[in-house]
Amino acid sequence: MQIKPLRNHQDFIETVSTVSQLIDNSWPKILTLNENSEQYRQFEVLLTLIEIYERENCLSEFSDPVEAIQFYMEKNDLTVTELSNLISEDFFKMTDILNRDKPMTLTIVWKLCTLWKIPANLLLKPYKTNACSKLSENEPEYPNHFIELDGPHAYFP
Repeated sequence: MQIKPLRNHQDFIETVSTVSQLIDNSWPKILTLNENSEQYRQFEVLLTLIEIYERENCLSEFSDPVEAIQFYMEKNDLTVTELSNLISEDFFKMTDILNRDKPMTLTIVWKLCTLWKIPANLLLKPYKTNACSKLSENEPEYPNHFIELDGPHAYFP
């Protein structure tokens, strides 16, 4: 067996397939492998490569925290009511968060990290809420009312 770096998704799929075949062909003997054996070391290296690839590539698939929460809800077959009960938050508050009407609080991020083991880097990503986009749509325009100074400062004439 040839062990190579996982540089793309195809390499990842091939390695997962290889590990799957190793397990299928060696079951249940694989459970009793000696840690010093060549087969055990190869198996361990392949699993480490898979774990690193997944950590760096698969978790970052979520473009924002709401998608990550929705994924974990689907994975655990939870409704919004069950989610709000699980993290002891108001149902309407969680609905607003999942509908992107309100941003998540740090308390909710902390609860999701500790209870669901969702990595904090997924939940702390900046994301747009509907409230933000509404503000930018209704923001009045002031054409030619700002005068540029030397820096990023501006004032009304």
